[in-house]
Order: sequence, then C-alpha cells, then structure tokens
Amino acid sequence: MNQGSESWRSGPNSAALTGDFWERIFNLSVVVLLALAATAKFLAAGSNAQFLSTPDPVLLAPLRWVLVGTALLEVGIATFLVLGRNQRIKLLTLLWLSVNFALYRVALWWIQRDDPGLCWGMLGDTLPVGCRLVDGMRKAVLAYLFLGGLFFLLRSRVTTAVNRLSPRERRRLKWSAMTVGCLLLLPPLQIGCTAVFNPPTTAPMALRWAKGKLVGPPVTANRYAWRDLNAVADVFLKSVVAGEDTAFFEHGGFSWEQIRLAIREAVARKRPPRGASTITQQCARSVFLWQGRSWIRKGLEAYYTVWMELLLSKRRILELYVNAIELGDGVYGVEAGARHHYEISARQLTADQAAMLAAILPSPKKWNPHQPPERVRQWQGRILARVHEMPWPLAVSPETQ
Repeated sequence: MNQGSESWRSGPNSAALTGDFWERIFNLSVVVLLALAATAKFLAAGSNAQFLSTPDPVLLAPLRWVLVGTALLEVGIATFLVLGRNQRIKLLTLLWLSVNFALYRVALWWIQRDDPGLCWGMLGDTLPVGCRLVDGMRKAVLAYLFLGGLFFLLRSRVTTAVNRLSPRERRRLKWSAMTVGCLLLLPPLQIGCTAVFNPPTTAPMALRWAKGKLVGPPVTANRYAWRDLNAVADVFLKSVVAGEDTAFFEHGGFSWEQIRLAIREAVARKRPPRGASTITQQCARSVFLWQGRSWIRKGLEAYYTVWMELLLSKRRILELYVNAIELGDGVYGVEAGARHHYEISARQLTADQAAMLAAILPSPKKWNPHQPPERVRQWQGRILARVHEMPWPLAVSPETQ
C-alpha cells in the first residue's frame, strides 16, 4: 500500500496535478483582479465627473461608456474563467485582453503628452487613489496577465519538447540556461558594487587603453580622478541636468515623452530618430558599456538602466555620471575636465565654465570650450537660463540626498 502510494506521488500524474493546482491559483487571482478592476470602473462611471462626457482620445467614444464597456468585458472574461472548461482558450483570452490593453496604452502615449494617462477614465480623479498609482498598478496587472498567460500556455509544450531531448542535449540546455542566467545577473552585480565602491575605471577607459596597446596608434594615458558630489561645483551639476535631462529626478530611467517626440520628428523628416537618452542611460554606457550606435548596445543599455534605477539613488547615478563623462580625448570626469580645460578643480568652476562643459558633452572630442562654435555658445546660454529656472532637490543638503 505504501509503495503504491509513493509510486502515485512520484509518478507523472504528480506533476500534472501540481501544474493544475498552480493554473487554478493563477485563474483565481486573475478573476479577483478583473472583478476589482471592473468594480472600480463601474464606480468611476457612476460618478458626476464632467470629463466622463468627453470623448476618449483613442476610442473616440464618451469616457463613461468606455468605462462601462471595459468593465463589462472584464466581468465577462472573469465569468468565463470560472465557468469555462477549455484552459487553452482561457489563456488565449487573457493574452488577447492584455495585448489590447497594452496597445491602447501605446496609442494613448502617442497621442497624449507626458502624463500618467487617462487610467481608463481618470480613475484617480473619481476614486480616493492617486492617478499615477492607478496607472502603475494597471501596468503591473497587464504584465501579470500577459506573462502568466504566456507561461501556462507554453509550459506543457516546453515540457514535452524537453522530455524528447537526449541526456546529452539536456545537459547542453542546462548549461546554456545557466550561462544565460549568469549573464543576466552580471549587470545587477556590477551595479551593486558601484553602489558601495567608487569605480577605479570604466569600460570606455579600458577599451581606449586596450585599443592603444593592441591596435594602435598609441594613445595618451587616461585622465581620471574621482570626486564626490559635495566636491563638485553645484552649478556644474545643475548645468549637466539642465543640458542633458531636465526630468532626471522625475522619470524612472526612460523619458517616454522625449522618445515619443524623437519618433514623431523622425517620421516627419524621414530620418533616423535622434537620441533621447536620459542621464541614467548615458551613465550606463559611460560606466559599463561602450560608445557607438548599435541595437545590441542599446538593448544592454536599457537593461542596465532598469537595474540602475532599482538599485541606485538618483544622487548616486548623477555622481557616477559626472565622474564618467568624457570631456576631451582621454579626459574622463568633471575633475579631470576642469583641470584640463581651465586648470582649476571641479569645486571652483564658475557658472559660465560649468555651462560650457555641459554644452560640449554631445561631442567633447570635437568641440573646444575655449573656441566653441556658435551653436555651442547658444546652447551654453540656454543651459544657463534653465539652471536659474528648474527646481533642484539636491541643493538643500547634498550630503544627505
């Protein structure tokens, strides 16, 4: 009896029962989420908010009816998840729902300015919850629906395919998966180290040195000296943010508004899109990656950016950035740049000098701050104007930010 019981527990049916259990848990959680979302939309649609009679910018129907229609759709799908029998159709329905919601959000982002979006009818304006919180929760729910549905839809096929592999092929697959996992863990480990230790060098510095040694022609030694933020002129920090990324302290690593504008300009002018990188993205490639244009580097840059925003404070990201930026051929960081161009320390930079160094950042090897082109001089003036206008959260107490 005991032997038969052990055989049943360890047999193939055990995995199937476990799989069914987790699928049921996933279905139940989705039903609860859809019920909560539908309830919130019904409550919002029943309010007296004036904007509910305005047309939705994407669907062009009154927002009140968009709310009601979406809520009814969610109720219908939740009911099907409870009463339906075909699990494959259930999962495909969830994927369809999440993809459509995602497409709506992309369309809304393309039409609207850089705000948290309508949250399917400004739920944050009709419920006692902030609109940005509602928008963040909605994104998390969409990711949960899509990734969960995709996982359970493909799980059985992946398991069947793996079971057909020979022992040697399974070992190869195992080692390949472990290698990919290690590579994915490398960026957070690197970023975690920079949260504690000041990097003695950066990837571009190492590549420049290696190129001079291995390929030639020989290059001058890298100039690099780390300085904490409280040892850098406050006006330089403000100039960098004003010139490179005015929304640095507000976004989560990516400026979607700038990306949208860059795409629109590219479509209108029929040219490749201009750069819309944030300080965090530029810091990622200035510390961990390399300069240049390629899809591989852009993908790695985005991956590093996500981890940097998760693991580092804005102050630390800015500190890494101003110490890694190139301000001349082989001149890295604000301290080396100030001494190379003005023969003073980073703490002694004046407003004009700081704005000029920030103005040459797009092409530091080409532009000379002592003989700048007219467009660089104009850009310096705009940076100085922005410095006096924008708020500065680090100015209160740099040591504690």
